[in-house]
Amino acid sequence: MSAREWEEYNKGKLEGLLRKLANEREIRLLVDKVFQRAPDIADEMFQGIEEYPKTHRKNHLVNKIVSKITFLTNNLNVSRDLGLPRKITDYVKYIDLFVLTQRSKSKTWKVYHLENYKKPENWADLDLLEIAVQFRYKLKSTMRTQGYCTSVQTETEENRLWFSISYVRKTKNKDNDKRKLLKARYQYLVHYPGEPYLYLAGAAKLPDELGKAFVDCVEAKGYKPLPLQGKYLDSLRQLRLNREVQGSKARLLQQSLASASLEDPNLGSIFK
Repeated sequence: MSAREWEEYNKGKLEGLLRKLANEREIRLLVDKVFQRAPDIADEMFQGIEEYPKTHRKNHLVNKIVSKITFLTNNLNVSRDLGLPRKITDYVKYIDLFVLTQRSKSKTWKVYHLENYKKPENWADLDLLEIAVQFRYKLKSTMRTQGYCTSVQTETEENRLWFSISYVRKTKNKDNDKRKLLKARYQYLVHYPGEPYLYLAGAAKLPDELGKAFVDCVEAKGYKPLPLQGKYLDSLRQLRLNREVQGSKARLLQQSLASASLEDPNLGSIFK
């Protein structure tokens, strides 16, 4: 595939992803995030939008965004001065993950328990963006030690982290590895910092190398799948939290009865 064909291919992917966004509000949110280092560009995207019929605005915005990204990735000095990505594939990866955050119910999510997970002492005081940056660095580093060339994209939303991860086995041909990585399948993960669970999108199970890398990042001892899956992340999370509360109450009750049985031998029979 020539450079021109590769650009056209990625422009098509960009356009397809942008059209998955439901409305002007979601597009505005995306534009603000993509061009957060160049807010003037974000404002420029929406200048004069009121002049278009509401039914035509989305199409106009999509074309305008693709055109701007194409310009930026073809004029590297401009991108560099603005502190924006210089590769069209970087935009594709981020926008793909952003669309997932808006359309998470289009996936089936599986739940994994992070065994012996220890909540960081100061986790409540940490900035979510800072946590995302740390995770990105740790995941890439851990996957590298396992022998993989890895791409990690992160996004934050309220109290959760979103991950889009792709990787290929490293070889001596770095250029070839990079080309393969561009075409590698994405794995989508969600994690709520401070909670011992990991959510994986899709029907396949969590690849062992990726599970091990995440376990290392949170300093857990291992991971295991739970018999729980669904399309709504908030519901899955709430179900897990409810079960934790019920389990804690049951353990407290058992401890209380065990203590009472020491004083009343007649109570001891329920533990036999």
